[in-house]
Amino acid sequence: MIARYTRPELGRLWTDEARMENWRRVEIAASEELGDSHFEGGFQHATSTTPPCNVELCLVFDDVASAYERAVAAGASPLAAPEVKPWGQTVAYVRDAFGTLVELASPIG
Repeated sequence: MIARYTRPELGRLWTDEARMENWRRVEIAASEELGDSHFEGGFQHATSTTPPCNVELCLVFDDVASAYERAVAAGASPLAAPEVKPWGQTVAYVRDAFGTLVELASPIG
């Protein structure tokens, strides 16, 4: 599997619109085959049908609901809709095309 993104596409998904305008259009490509080549025996492949791995990427947003909607619209698989946790932080979860667990969270405090 190969995922291709341009920096502006990533910007629309993970940064605010003002910062996105300053990004140059540079293509980024990643492949599972390339990842496998780095390690003898390859790496553990995650998919949308397997349980998430024991690692998550956390991205912090002031508006988690909006970030969640944009991530799902861009192709991420929804796992848990935004929810306010007992400690006051809003948290949501999605998985990217490679099965990576991504937490979308508001700042703590």
